[in-house]
Amino acid sequence: MSSNALKVAKSQRSTAKGKFHRIFNTFNQSYIEKKDIEVLSEILVDLNTAYGELEVKHGVYIEHLD
Repeated sequence: MSSNALKVAKSQRSTAKGKFHRIFNTFNQSYIEKKDIEVLSEILVDLNTAYGELEVKHGVYIEHLD
């Protein structure tokens, strides 16, 4: 694989990882603040989606390392 494709894959993985961690931190803060269960459930849906995206981007990145 080309080094440019590797850089793009790494950047996309990094972006997905950052998004996941921002949502994760939002969930933690909301939990600490004892927000309603509906709010926490909505954040968990977003967190699950972000994790799925991270898994895909990580997989693409790993393929470029081979």
